[in-house]
Amino acid sequence: MMRTQETELVDGSKPSSRHHVLVVGGGPFGLATAEELARQFDEVSFVGEVDRVDDEGTTVRIVSRLPASAGDVRAMRDDLGEIDVVFALGRDHQSLWSAHIFRRELVPEVTGATLEDPRLESTFTATGVEPILLSELLADHLSNLTASRASLTE
Repeated sequence: MMRTQETELVDGSKPSSRHHVLVVGGGPFGLATAEELARQFDEVSFVGEVDRVDDEGTTVRIVSRLPASAGDVRAMRDDLGEIDVVFALGRDHQSLWSAHIFRRELVPEVTGATLEDPRLESTFTATGVEPILLSELLADHLSNLTASRASLTE
């Protein structure tokens, strides 16, 4: 199971601005995730559909279309450059498909995808995609938040 901390990437390495992070899908949530990651990394790209017309407020490179095939990903490769980390967001089947195709075509060091249904964890893992279990991340965050507030009241 993939766990994240503020000072550690999902693969256990420390954050480095040298990583090129690619966020795939997730619509506005995916773009917001990419923008948040851009605060820690020099190069962040987002591939997905967004309604936003004004891109001036972001440092994220936006490719405003989702690939329909591996050929589309190969066509994006020159524009995206070398990718170190891929995170795919969306419904389980969408995020798994996207992560698998981008992993196969771009060969990043780390590939993760959001996972809503824990019963599918082994499917994600079998394809080489690290599952990011959203319910577990939320529970961890709430636990940390509760603990930090309790320490403030002591």
